[in-house]
Parts: sequence; C-alpha cells; structure tokens
Amino acid sequence: DRALRIIADHARSATFLIGDGVLPGNEGRAYVLRRILRRAIRSGRKLGLERPFLAEVAGVVVGQFGAHYAELTDRRSQIEKVLTHVEESFGRTLAAGIGRFQGLVETLALDAAQKGETVARTLPGSDVFRLYDTFGFPLDLTLDLAREQGLEVDLAGFEEALAAQRATSRGGAADAFKDSTRNRAGLYVSFAKEPTEFLGYSETTADGTVVALLGPDGAMDEAEAGQAVEVILDRTPFYAESGGQIGDTGTIRTETGVIDIDDTHRAGSSVHVHRGTVAEGFVRVGESARAEIDAGRRAAIRRNHTATHLLHRALRIVLGEETRQAGSLVAPDRLRFDFTSIDAVGPDHLRRVVEIVNHQILADTPVGTEVTAYAEAVAAGAMALFGEKYGDTVRVVGIGDFSRELCGGTHVGRIGEIGPVLVVSEGSVAAGVRRIEAVTGVAAIERLLQQQRVLDDAGRAVRAAWTELPAAIETVQERARGLEREVERLRGEVAGSRAGGLLETAIEIGGVTVLAARVETDGKDGLRRLGDRLRDRVGSGVVVLGTVLDGKPSLLAMVTPDVVAKGVRAGDIVREAATIVEGRGGGRPDLAEAGGKNPARLDDALAAVPAIVGRSTERG
Repeated sequence: DRALRIIADHARSATFLIGDGVLPGNEGRAYVLRRILRRAIRSGRKLGLERPFLAEVAGVVVGQFGAHYAELTDRRSQIEKVLTHVEESFGRTLAAGIGRFQGLVETLALDAAQKGETVARTLPGSDVFRLYDTFGFPLDLTLDLAREQGLEVDLAGFEEALAAQRATSRGGAADAFKDSTRNRAGLYVSFAKEPTEFLGYSETTADGTVVALLGPDGAMDEAEAGQAVEVILDRTPFYAESGGQIGDTGTIRTETGVIDIDDTHRAGSSVHVHRGTVAEGFVRVGESARAEIDAGRRAAIRRNHTATHLLHRALRIVLGEETRQAGSLVAPDRLRFDFTSIDAVGPDHLRRVVEIVNHQILADTPVGTEVTAYAEAVAAGAMALFGEKYGDTVRVVGIGDFSRELCGGTHVGRIGEIGPVLVVSEGSVAAGVRRIEAVTGVAAIERLLQQQRVLDDAGRAVRAAWTELPAAIETVQERARGLEREVERLRGEVAGSRAGGLLETAIEIGGVTVLAARVETDGKDGLRRLGDRLRDRVGSGVVVLGTVLDGKPSLLAMVTPDVVAKGVRAGDIVREAATIVEGRGGGRPDLAEAGGKNPARLDDALAAVPAIVGRSTERG
C-alpha cells in the first residue's frame, strides 16, 4: 500500500534528521523535515490511525540502525518527544483543516452552480491564504487535497496575500511585542518569581530552565516554529538593555526547539526577558535550555562600552571637571556619548581627547570590577551619573588610576582589547549638551584603512605626498577659481556679441521698443545674463527671450522701469505667452519667468509678444 510505504520512508528519514540535530521549522532542512512528517501523518490518517504512531515507528528505526549510528540511540528520547509533539499538534490542525477545506470546496461548488457552471475549477488565493494564516493549514496539504479533487489553486493570489502579510509583520518579534514591555512589567515579574541569575559578566553560554513563555497575548505553555515569543530563564548570559548598553542577541536551545533571540530587556530591576522567534521545533515551559549569546557582537559592545568610560574621563581632563555624562548608546557598530558643555568643542580639544584615549589603550591597563556599598564607592572617588538611581550595593568599574565609574554593563578585560578609537562626529544635541559618535576595534580599523585609500588616491590625483595634500588642494582650488573667473569673462564677451545681433531684430510698438527672440543658452543663468545685457543695451523697452531646456520651453521677460510706469508688466507678458506653450508663470513687474510643456509652440509664443505689449500700452 502506498500510504504504508510513505510512512515507512518518511519516518525513517525524520528519525535520522532529528538524530542529526534537525528540528521541524520554516526554512531549509527544518522545513523539509516538517513537510515529510506532515505527509506521513496524513498517510496514517488515511489508514485509520487516529492516535500517534510515528514515535513507535521511529523506535523500530532506532532498533535497526542504532548499532551503526550511535546518535540515534543517544537521542532516542528527543526523537520520540519531537515526533509525538508534531503528530499531536498537526493531528488537531489536520482534522479541523480538512473540514474547513471541504467547506470551502462545497461553497465554491454552490456558487458555480448558481452561475450555471458545472463545477468551480480554481480555489481563490485569498481563501487558501486564510486556511494557511488563520487556521494553520499548510499550503502543500491544500495543494494535495485540491489535486485529489481535480481542482487548481490560485498560487499568484496566495503569494500576493502572503507578501502583504509579511509587509505588515516585517519587524518580527520586535513588532509583535511593540509598545507592550512597559505594560507587561508586572506580568514578567509575577511569572519569574525569583530574580534572573545573570552570568554574562564571565560567560557567553549558560544552562538553565525555561521559567515562562509569553506571546503577544499573554502566557503560553509552549511555542512552536514561527511564533514570536518572550522567554524568561532562571539563569542567563544575556545582558538586558540598560545603562545605554543594548541587549544581547543569540539563541536559546532546548531538546526540542531553537529560539532565535533578537533582543533582551529588563523587567523591574532583576528579571531578564529574552525576545525572539521560535526558529525550529517547539519549546515548553519547564524544559532545560542552553542559552548562548552572539559572542562576537558582545565583544564589540564591550569594546565600545569601555571606550565610553575612557572618553568620559578624557573629556573631563580636557574640558574641565564640571563636564558630565548626559546619556549614551553602546551598540556593536558604534558608540554615542552625550556630555554637558556650554561651548562647542574645538578641533584642538577634540584631538587632545582622542589622543588621551588612544594613549591609555596602548598602556593596556587591566579593567577591574568590584561590588561594594554605594557610600564607600563614592567616597573612594567613583563617578556616579547624575539622575541615575543606585541601590545600597553597586558595581564599580575601574581602569587603573585613570577612571572609576559605577556601572552594571559589560567591559573588556584589558583596555588594549578596544583597539583604536576614532571620533566620527561631534556636535550639539540640546542646550548645553554635546554629542560624540565614535567607532572602535574592527570598525575603527576599517575606517582608518578607508581613509588611507582616500589619501593615497587623492595624492596620486594631484601628484603629492599625503603630508603635502593640504597645500596641493589649496593650489588646485586657486587654479579652479581663476578658471571660473576666466569662464565668466568669456561668457560676458559671448553674450555681448550675441546681444548686438539680437538688437537688430527689435521693433517699436506704441512707442515702446520690443525685442522678442529665441536663443540658445546653457541654462537659466545664461538666459538671465543675456537678458540683463540686452535690457541694458536697449535702455528703455521690453525684452522677452525664449529657449528650450531639457526638452521644455522656458520664457524670460524684462521690462525697464519707465515702461513699467506705462502699464507694461513682465508678469502679465509671460503669463499670457506661457499659455501658448501649455505652461504658466509670473513674477515682478520688471522681471518674470515662465515654463511650459510644448516646445513646438515656443516660436508662436514669442511672436505673440508684440501684440501683448500693444494691448498693455493701450490699457496703460
């Protein structure tokens, strides 16, 4: 029987995949595993197997192959748990989904009959997506059922609905829990019961227990692949965002599932909440879990955090002891440090700050930490940040005799680990508050190398060593200014010679000299320069010039003051002429401009100018 062969083949494949560490999910091997499990479960239902059976079949597979593949025996418990869970969960979805699918088919058949059609041939993509998104009925199963009944599926419509849904939820877990953290703080604390034991000062991985799982709508006992979830563990290496340092990312792995963590925040003062998406399998409350942070990302954050302490102290040395930290952001790719200062920080002062910081880094001083009473720490000279709330016991981060601050963040072991520190920008962000943005480590090295490439390229371009670049650039700029002056002189001469020829085309209308001509220019500035010369040469009268710029007609009108007094206005002239080229314009009585859409009628618009001026003089 075909169904039996499917069960045997798929159960064997699933057993080996899980034994190899693969769990059901939405991508890659994990998705393949999910599909073959669903196909095996449906084949079992066709044979009348309503209770879970895959774990039993997997036991047979382990018995046959366990002697040759030790991982099957080692992971037998995990294999059986995953198979049983998937079968129970998907069995419920399958039973309900098939009923909904049949209901959809019957509704479509009824609609087709009312229209006089024999049968509906295509399932609408929007309805198929509703089965998938609302009821969890997989597309591949819908395709199988449709094929069995001789129906087609509107896949284009399904993909369109899926793309729209993805566009609204592109932020993943961050969007799923948007604006909920503050309102749920009490909920987190009530489920945690005890403070989270933070091990991240010295560890990047830690074993713990899943204390609570929370979805966007509240607590849950288990979460499956694709679901956004918040996880509370009893112990964790994940740093929760606070003190300007952003939260850690990484993974939480249980025997049956994997959660990709994209943020960690703090509820109250002591509960760490890990926010992410179940990437594979499923996760249940009470399971043992291994939490592992992104160690490379954390190392970059540690470098930037310790660098802010160095910057703080260096700024106080250079600008004065009244300088205080006013905020910060410590991220893996950059640091931001706000500080109090009435005056702008000059280039020399900023250079001195950077020199102090980098000289300290070269000394490679150890970074020490100690936990002590708040009063004792402050009395010993530790810097406490204004506006921060501290408990009776505080953590002090010290860098030799250079810096001591109260800080709960993560730091390097020795400051030589920071690497170079480069200030990217400095400026004002509020009254009396300045901001420095800087990079360290790999980002700083990449910036230095990029700057070196720019210097080398610039040096080759002007044929100078990098130390001589400022003088060489000044020479090039002076030469460019001289050439610009020469160009302007030549343009003036050209405009003057062209003006002489155009003046011969001027006519007199009602005692007013009128010059309307089509010209070729390199832009609106050139058109205005030519207009100025013609107006000056005319002395008294009207000058209207037309040209085509970027495929569109452009008009310029100039009227001398004495003619304006007679009632002739430049704005009225271009406004009426512009209608001929399907445009509009306006301006002052002595100067106006217009644009249009139809360059083919530019000559007609210029030819109409004498009549427009004539009517104006009659009215005036």
